[in-house]
Amino acid sequence: MDVSCAWCSPHGNRYDSRTVNSSAKKRLVIWGFAALAVVFGALVLIRMGRRLAAAGTLLRRIAEGDDAAVREEPFAVPDRDGSLAGRLYRPAARSGPLPAIVVCPGAAEGGIDDERFVRLARALAASGAAVFAPDLVDLRQLRITTSTVEHVVAAAAGLADRRDVAAGGRVGLAGISFAGSYALLAATDARVRDRLSCVIAFGGYEDLERVVRGWLTAPPKSMPGVYPVESYGKWIVLSNNVDVLVPEGDRAFLRVALGALIDGHDAPVAPPELSADGRKIYDAATTRGAMSPAAVDAVLAACAGGLRDLSLAGKLGELRCPVFLLHARGDPLIPESESEMIRREIDDRVPVRMLVTDLFEHVTIQAKPPGFFEALPMLRFVAGVRDACGL
Repeated sequence: MDVSCAWCSPHGNRYDSRTVNSSAKKRLVIWGFAALAVVFGALVLIRMGRRLAAAGTLLRRIAEGDDAAVREEPFAVPDRDGSLAGRLYRPAARSGPLPAIVVCPGAAEGGIDDERFVRLARALAASGAAVFAPDLVDLRQLRITTSTVEHVVAAAAGLADRRDVAAGGRVGLAGISFAGSYALLAATDARVRDRLSCVIAFGGYEDLERVVRGWLTAPPKSMPGVYPVESYGKWIVLSNNVDVLVPEGDRAFLRVALGALIDGHDAPVAPPELSADGRKIYDAATTRGAMSPAAVDAVLAACAGGLRDLSLAGKLGELRCPVFLLHARGDPLIPESESEMIRREIDDRVPVRMLVTDLFEHVTIQAKPPGFFEALPMLRFVAGVRDACGL
């Protein structure tokens, strides 16, 4: 009697021990890969959470300031005029080379002493960076000049040369408003372009003539009694070109008048001896809204050379490092479309990340804390900047 069966036959049973062992091994392999995927995913989520948390801490410090232990000291680097002075920020508890960043202030009379700028520099230093804030005198005095780009180059090259400060002889380069565009121009210079970890332009422009024309033709927007933000750019342009717009006898008075307007005060009454050209500039400065087409053309003609030299179009071909573009949505001074034009200019040349956000007004972080999902794009952007700078 044949008592063999399919369950015990070594040849007729497709579920023999070898098959069972093979299936078990496959299941173990599958479960092993699944476990590894879970562990890897958890690690990725933990790392992402830490990156976003660090970015959030940086943003909070910029917005509020804090008592983080940061050391400040005078610092200078060589430049073509002899020396470029400024201030160095670094974490108090750390010595030796650190990830290094040059941060350039925009056109503001406070310069590197502006409260908002100081909070930014201290926040970056508290994150573990050595931060050089160069004193860009022309921008501090609201002068828009090509020489400032040379000073930005000197700041980046000088900090990179300080191996006792800048780890690996590499630096990040950041600029605010006008200085953001200057930083991009500086980053194409052969002295620094291969020594930069990244460039960050916050509220920069691509075509300066287009921006200036917008200032000169801007309609009135501000309410009575509120600082007319849309006129600020017009006053800056007029003050930079007084010498070529009016006779010598008008210049001193108009500088005083424009300075008062920029500071948020009323302009003094025009003297009767003011020339016809001087009167036109005075009226344009003290009247909210667009200048006449003839006056716009005259101002643009007066500063045409500088506008061409400081515009970015066609000049960014030598960029070598990642670029981060940050812009406030609805910026009344430099429209966010300018950052979009920069992005288009460089998108096929270097890695570029751009964010337009409601969390800032021009370059000032809003006081109202955003919700998590509202802040998430900004957190991811800042985390990317931290990574690029080596923080």
